[in-house]
Amino acid sequence: MTPLTERRRLLLTAALAVNDSEAVESWKAWTALGPMETAPHEELRILPAIHARLSRVGGAIEIPQKLAGKARATFTLNSILTSAALEELAALEAAGIPPLAMKGFAHCLHFGSLSRRGMGDIDIAVPEADLGRSVAILERAGWTACYGLTSQALETRVAIRRDSWNFRKGPGNIDLHWRIGGGAGTAAEDMIRRSASMVPFRGRSIRVPTPEAALFLAMLHAEHGTPGDLLQLIADTPDWLARTDFAVLADLIKLGGVGDTYDFLRETLPKLGVSESLPALSSPPLKRPRRWPREPEAARIDHRVLHGLWAALGRPAWLERLLLRSCGPFSRPLAPLSEPVETFDLRRCATIDAVGGPGWSWPEPEQTCCWADGPDARLLLPLAAPTDQLLVLTLSSHHQRDVSREFRVYANGHEIARSGGGRTTLMLPIRAHMLRGPWVELSLRPVRYRPRFAELAEVRTVAASRIVVVNGTLGVQRLGSSIPNGLVRDILEGDKAKAEKLARIRAVMAQSPDRDSRLLPPGFDGLSYVLNYEDLFDAEVDPYAHYILHGRGEGRSW
Repeated sequence: MTPLTERRRLLLTAALAVNDSEAVESWKAWTALGPMETAPHEELRILPAIHARLSRVGGAIEIPQKLAGKARATFTLNSILTSAALEELAALEAAGIPPLAMKGFAHCLHFGSLSRRGMGDIDIAVPEADLGRSVAILERAGWTACYGLTSQALETRVAIRRDSWNFRKGPGNIDLHWRIGGGAGTAAEDMIRRSASMVPFRGRSIRVPTPEAALFLAMLHAEHGTPGDLLQLIADTPDWLARTDFAVLADLIKLGGVGDTYDFLRETLPKLGVSESLPALSSPPLKRPRRWPREPEAARIDHRVLHGLWAALGRPAWLERLLLRSCGPFSRPLAPLSEPVETFDLRRCATIDAVGGPGWSWPEPEQTCCWADGPDARLLLPLAAPTDQLLVLTLSSHHQRDVSREFRVYANGHEIARSGGGRTTLMLPIRAHMLRGPWVELSLRPVRYRPRFAELAEVRTVAASRIVVVNGTLGVQRLGSSIPNGLVRDILEGDKAKAEKLARIRAVMAQSPDRDSRLLPPGFDGLSYVLNYEDLFDAEVDPYAHYILHGRGEGRSW
């Protein structure tokens, strides 16, 4: 892990140093670096712990009102979050589902303080087998999954990719976990759940992990979390150490493979003035997989045996065409569309439920896209008719930051497009001969795909935002044979001014006395002609008259 910067060392020393003068001097040195309100978010998270530490110093230091205000705000927010979740905790217990408090929630319950440890949400863990029932209980009580995630998607697609998801109700925010212990698997999870105990809180009893389990889970979270998660782990560790059985903690660390994080704590805490010491581990931890193994998405695949055989043979396009022609599409959407639509908004989880096959994960928090994360991400789109079509696939800006951003697009087993060159829009020409009915199955296949145990950022492949079915008068044949120019792409991507100009040109074309002139070459496409030349487009010419009077003589292509 990256060593602490001097700034963060001062901050943590102010929160953790046993010696009063050392804590005070570190606090003064940190505040001298700049105004408190300009500090990074990960540092602001530690301020409640600093307030708790400086409050024990006595009259040696005057606590700033901003710091005291941060502690009061932390208490208020934590009180609101816990109050909002108590009824649902009781409902889960009544249904025979043992909810386990985790992370900041567990810390506040163990130490009986809602002001010294901030919580952005209430972390609750339920057994994975009870995920569906737990979601149903929350939904009946008025809680909704964040970012538009549907319960169907959560229980089928998302549950094999993530360990938790957030639910909101008014000011309440529950982070519902269905796996704990990370890649340590069932052995660590069973150990954590068996050793949990009940603590009283506001007239109720809430299940909490032991200090050893709580510290272990915090290490797991920090190992794959943000810099702020690591700072919070360091700030919380001395609290847990005073109550920890090191033999039990060592067993969990060996199962969970977080020995590097433990060694980092062991080296760092003495430098921050902490008196408690961490003993060396007697044996190295087990090697933990980099992420949870992903199960096959059987629920999203039709003809599973044939699909598996095709995948095992290297996904040859000729075999895919044969299988789709004989058996129909591989995709099995959760809630298939009954009617075609003009725009498929892939930012919405409900759309992925309606058209998505295997290989799709979850929407981005700001709902700019939904990520594909498989070697073969499929979409089954209903069409108005089995005729030539032009589809436009738009990617999110996130796609350009992805390690696997280059991919091929297949339509019913025919390769029709390939990403590249920094483009965020792909034209997908669909020919009538590719179709076997009023539907098309798209397959998005990354050119380089990371193994399924890779980190999340390496598994993501395509950040899809929407697919638009474009009217055939835009020239399917010509647009399909080459990448459209910037003018066409601007219009398709929503340039309002150019779209309005195009509408005016089309109105001129509709009234043109030359549209059926014998002087025009057979098959002349006026719209393609004007879109190929930006000067003609800007002048809003009648393409039929212009070609007869000028374009033919100028040698312009039509």
